[in-house]
Amino acid sequence: MTKLEIIWQNVEKTLDDNNLAHTEVAKIISNKTNYKVAYAEAFIMATKNMVTGKPFTRNVGSKILETLAFNILKKYGNSVRKNILTALQLYMEYNSKKSTNSKAVKDLIEKISQNKKILLIKTGGTIGTSEKKGVRALSKTTHDLLFSLSPVSKDNFEIASPLNILSENLTVSDWQILLDYVKGVNFDDFCGVIITHGTDTLAYTSAFIALITRGLNIPIVMVASNHPLTDPRSNGATNFRDAVNLILSNRYVGTFVCFGGEIFEGETIQNWQPFNKTYTRFKSNNHLQKDYLCQYNLPLYKTLTTLKSGIVIMHPYPDINYNRINLSQVSAVIRTTYHSFTYSNQIELLKKRCAEHNVPLIVAPTKKNETTSYESKVDGLMEVPDTSLETVFAMAVCGMFTIQKS
Repeated sequence: MTKLEIIWQNVEKTLDDNNLAHTEVAKIISNKTNYKVAYAEAFIMATKNMVTGKPFTRNVGSKILETLAFNILKKYGNSVRKNILTALQLYMEYNSKKSTNSKAVKDLIEKISQNKKILLIKTGGTIGTSEKKGVRALSKTTHDLLFSLSPVSKDNFEIASPLNILSENLTVSDWQILLDYVKGVNFDDFCGVIITHGTDTLAYTSAFIALITRGLNIPIVMVASNHPLTDPRSNGATNFRDAVNLILSNRYVGTFVCFGGEIFEGETIQNWQPFNKTYTRFKSNNHLQKDYLCQYNLPLYKTLTTLKSGIVIMHPYPDINYNRINLSQVSAVIRTTYHSFTYSNQIELLKKRCAEHNVPLIVAPTKKNETTSYESKVDGLMEVPDTSLETVFAMAVCGMFTIQKS
């Protein structure tokens, strides 16, 4: 039982046993510890039984008010929403000249009064699996465990599941399903979106979602889990809680990933590599810039119809031979670079072959405004500077690259 739940229990028991006024109960609990002063007074102010209309004299932080308000909604449901709004209005009026929290409380009142739900889109992944005899398989029931730590109840979500796959099996066809689903969503009806996903390809999907929804004025948050939700080692419920709190904070717009206590931007997060022992966070390059995407007409989901499959990603290695590659069914080639943003001068051959097959050739990642280069550099290549491979792949799938002529 949490500290807050203990306080709730004490308050309600005292009210029931002694029929005391709310202010008297607040005084009793306030005599214990500082954290209880704030929590008890905030609770008394916003409880479902608050009908006296008498404001409290002690100032309470807006963040505590927000936590209390949504926890009370979680416990008692929408039937107490009107009383909470009344309590917050009284609090703001009383403290308007004494507190710097007035704007934050006003925003909280607006957030609660709008009564918008969070859209939860389930797509599968480890976060949607259960384990039996060492084998993890998709499950239709384990997602209910997500709400165990959520600051708002399941009733505050609209839930959809257009996909249910292990993310290592993700294809462009699956992204097409997501795109078609997104087209039918009225985002004005929601205060935010959470997408559950597997860890293996989460960075690719977060880049894709960030790309096609850029320009929306609500947060879209992707979450995953290191273990099934039934496993005590799982961080899935914690990641989900962090995503809900991010949305309720009313401070974020765009696509994000909550994982391992960190918040990542959807366009810059990169897949972690095998043998990464930490398994608590993804690798993210802070220098990656999303400004490059501004030259395109975004968001794309309103006008984008069919995604392009057949994208080939080629990584550099010694003795690479581009004659070995069959380009007959390829729609675009992404040629990655070494750590110093270099590539073999044999890329001239790849450039020629791509042009012969009318296939765009994209080189990424590269560095913007680089003052020095190696003599192996080839001019006339389509380079995408300061952009993650995952985002470049999503751009190619959305058909944002044209044919590179020789």
